[in-house]
Amino acid sequence: MANLNSRFKENFGILTRIINSQNFSFSKLLQYLEKVEPKTEEHPSKKNDPVPYSTPKPNRELTLVITEKCNLKCAYCLRNSQPNDKKEIPFPVLKKIILSAHRFGIKSFSITGGEPLIYSHWQELIKLIGTLKSSVFIETNGSLLEEEDIIFLENTLENRINKILISLGGYESATHNEFRGQGTFVKAVKAIKLLHKHNISIETNILLSPLNLMSEEDILKYIKFNKDLGVSEVIFGGMVGLGRAQDSKFLLSENQYIQINKIFAKHNYFMDEKDIKVRSESFQKALDVQPCQRLGQEISVSPNGLHPCIFHTYTLKIGDFKDFEALLYSDFLSSLYSAGVAMQKYSKKEEFFSCGKCIKYLPQWLSLIKKKTFIYSGQEYEKN
Repeated sequence: MANLNSRFKENFGILTRIINSQNFSFSKLLQYLEKVEPKTEEHPSKKNDPVPYSTPKPNRELTLVITEKCNLKCAYCLRNSQPNDKKEIPFPVLKKIILSAHRFGIKSFSITGGEPLIYSHWQELIKLIGTLKSSVFIETNGSLLEEEDIIFLENTLENRINKILISLGGYESATHNEFRGQGTFVKAVKAIKLLHKHNISIETNILLSPLNLMSEEDILKYIKFNKDLGVSEVIFGGMVGLGRAQDSKFLLSENQYIQINKIFAKHNYFMDEKDIKVRSESFQKALDVQPCQRLGQEISVSPNGLHPCIFHTYTLKIGDFKDFEALLYSDFLSSLYSAGVAMQKYSKKEEFFSCGKCIKYLPQWLSLIKKKTFIYSGQEYEKN
C-alpha cells in the first residue's frame, strides 16, 4: 500500500468495495472512475505545449529490449528470439531515450534481448551509460560472455554494475542443454565463475516446467549448486505462456503449482539459506504477493515500441519511440498501477501469481481507465 500513488490511495477503499461486491460489474467501476479526474501540470520544458503533463513521478523504471536477435533458439523463449532475427532498436533512437530517461532522473538501466551482447552497438551503449555515471542490470544467456567483456564493463561503468542475470536451466548439463542447446550449460557456468572472480553480483533464474526440477530434492540441489558457484540470488518462476513457451508441455498444471508451493512453504522460502537469496513469487497465491512491481512503474522499450512491461513486447503496446518522454511524465503509468492493484484484488483466491497472466485481464481494465489518461491527445491504448 505504501507505494500507491496518492490519488489512488484516496480512492482505493471505494474501488475495493466495488470490486468485491456481489453485484460487481465493469459498468459500475467505469461510473466510479469517470468521477476521478487526474491532477496534471505542465512539463517544465513544454510550457506552450497544448498537451497536459502530470507531476513527474520518481518511481519510473526503464527496461531496454535492445535486440530480438539471439545466438540461441531456446525452446521456451517468450520472444521467439533466434539467430536470424534482425530486429533491434536503432542506436540513435536508443541514445535519445536513455538521455530523456536520465534527465527525468532514471539512473539505472536494465538491458536485455534477445541476447544483448550481439547488439550491433553494444559497446557504444555501455560507453553512453558510463558517461552518464549510471548503473546497469544486464540479462544474458552467458554463452558469449568472456573475461574481456567483463573487464570492459567494469572499466567503462566504474563498477556501477547492479547485477548480471544468467539463465540456468538446471544443476546438470542435460537439463539445461535440452532447453538451450548442446554446450550451453558449460558456457553459462563458465560465465558465472568469471563474474564471481571479478566480484560482480550474479543472479540466476530458472523457469520450472514438467520437464525439469519438480521435486524437493532437485530444487534443493539447484540452490546448493548456485550457492557453490557464488550466485547471490536465485529466482524460481513458472513459464509465462508467451512466445514459444505457449507450448502446453512447458506449462505447469494447477496441481503442480500447489506441489511446488508446498515445497517452498516447507522450507520457509529458503530464508534459512545463508549467503544466497531465493525468490519464488510465482509459487505464491496472487493475493499473497505485492501488486505487480512492473505494471505502472516500468516502461519497456523494444524494437516494436513502448510497452507496460518486459513480458508483453508483442502483446501490448502503449506508444511509439516518439512518445517516450511524454509517457514518462503522463498519468498513464499511475493508472496502470491502479489497474494492477485492482486486478490483484479481483483475482481468484486460488490463482497463483504469474507474469504474463495479466494479459487475460489487462485490456479490459485499460479500456476503463484510458478515458482518464493520455500520452498524446487522442492517443488510445493499442493491443497488437
